[in-house]
Amino acid sequence: MKSQPCFRPRLLGRSLVILFLFVASLFARNPLENRARGYCDQGNLKLAVDNFGRFAGVAAPYGLWGDFQYISNLSFMLGVPGKDKNGNPYPWALGPKEVFDVKKEVFYTVGEDTTYWGPTVSESWFDESRNLNRTDWEAVGGLNNAQYTAGMFYGANGLYTTPEDSTPLIATGTIPETWPIQNGRAFWPGHWAADPNDPSFKEEIRNIFVSDEDLYFAFDDRYATRDDDPYQGYPTNVRVEVTCHSFSDSLLKDMVFFDLQLYNLSDYDYQGIYAGLYFDADVYHALADGNFYGRTNDDDLVGFDRELGLTYFYDVDGDSTNPYVRGKKLAYLGLQLLQTPPASQELDLDGDGNADILRGDPLGVTGFHWFDWYYLPGVKYIFDPEFDHPRTSSEDKEEIQYKLMAGDMTDISASDSLHFFHPDSVAGNPHFDSVEQLRMEHPKGMDCVAMLTTGPFNLKSGESTSLSFCLVAADSKERLMQKAQYAKQVALRHYQTVPSLQKRLQGVFGYKLEQNFPNPFNARTRVVFMLPKESNVRLELFDIQGRKVETILNKPMRKGQHTVTIQAGNLASGLYFYRLVIGGKVVATKKMLLIR
Repeated sequence: MKSQPCFRPRLLGRSLVILFLFVASLFARNPLENRARGYCDQGNLKLAVDNFGRFAGVAAPYGLWGDFQYISNLSFMLGVPGKDKNGNPYPWALGPKEVFDVKKEVFYTVGEDTTYWGPTVSESWFDESRNLNRTDWEAVGGLNNAQYTAGMFYGANGLYTTPEDSTPLIATGTIPETWPIQNGRAFWPGHWAADPNDPSFKEEIRNIFVSDEDLYFAFDDRYATRDDDPYQGYPTNVRVEVTCHSFSDSLLKDMVFFDLQLYNLSDYDYQGIYAGLYFDADVYHALADGNFYGRTNDDDLVGFDRELGLTYFYDVDGDSTNPYVRGKKLAYLGLQLLQTPPASQELDLDGDGNADILRGDPLGVTGFHWFDWYYLPGVKYIFDPEFDHPRTSSEDKEEIQYKLMAGDMTDISASDSLHFFHPDSVAGNPHFDSVEQLRMEHPKGMDCVAMLTTGPFNLKSGESTSLSFCLVAADSKERLMQKAQYAKQVALRHYQTVPSLQKRLQGVFGYKLEQNFPNPFNARTRVVFMLPKESNVRLELFDIQGRKVETILNKPMRKGQHTVTIQAGNLASGLYFYRLVIGGKVVATKKMLLIR
């Protein structure tokens, strides 16, 4: 049995409660049993989100924007070094480690007190042995109601999947049935909107969601020795809590945001940590309906804007000869780092002798790399006629991945230097690859992937730090840059400038009934309303003749935002009215359409 991470007394508040609520999940024998999926789909950019460190690219929609889907993989990375600058091993890289036996699904101890394991990088994109998805990160259980599935809501309404899809849903703000149960009641396990009256934005207003569709989940790397080479790499015992936001606002409808909180649950005070994102976009990856016809991924190029912290993919020729694309514009799809941890030291990223980042300042993007998908860092290819691109770990998997994140080219092989580092030929900066070199070497494009990283930063045992990023789509480079600039401003103000959030905050001081979603619907739909104070609430449903069909709810409810699911049941197709009654007074009435 694997020993459990030590919960430190410095971890306070809601996160500590959640950690204790779900400590039982750490004993799960099957690493995959807590996996779940959610959908950020309130804007033009629609995304299926998975909760095990690989945020996108597992299921449709794969970053749907317009007529095409664009994302093959979006995964989180976290690396810690093995030695300090003097060559002395860090304590977390020494000693026996617990290795996971995939076949027996048990841990066993390997190594002595003097065993050196080197650096480690936890990620969820590398190991594709027999397509088993043996990821370092795995979902933390107990943060959702696993009985409520993607098929029950989305599939039943003809969205994204089939009604038979048994994949559990991530806790979704607008679907209370997906929330975990505590003391017999469902509760939202994630974060609420920040109080605009708090300059630090740490105080929250209960029952007010940040966006039109919030998702909440968490993952950790307790299974980091589960891949095909369990003798390199090891768990850091860092837990990542994620809130995902999707907005219907006109200026944000082409973006999806992710807010991450990183908790160090180990006994170690980590130094020299790097965090990052592995991004594989194909312009395009699939058609809107999920078919891979006409798919193109070998004629893409990558761009990078250091000031905005943005990397983006685009098609070289616009696929003008592709019958599925002709006459349409393919997206410029960007990944942008927004909030980053504070620097643990002064950094000279340009090598000019002057500090670019001062100690304590936000790090921003400190590394950008592109490489050919067919030459991934730490990958060794093997012949296997049953699998089209079989991969196993190379002997330097963890080391080369950490060196990439850190922009460290010392003592690397000629092959690794050729495939993974592409600094400008004049400046030679190993932190940032040259996109000009990519265009020069591959003028017609290639199947490329990118990596954005930030670091180094320190994270003491029991402490946490924040990181956020967003996906953004546009039909030109110019519009992409404009949207990325706006996303940066929005994140800086903790979403307080977003019109829909401002309306929700205003709703704290007035009653409000939202339009149901989806509408039309055929199995179930959701209704959201606001209460400025605790009130006796009645939600009623009427048919087109004005006859009451059902009283959806009738009970006292607390102040804030509430979501109610209306089941179609035996109702016939047609137009219905739903109305909100507070204290015997009708507050609002809206229409909904049921289509069988």
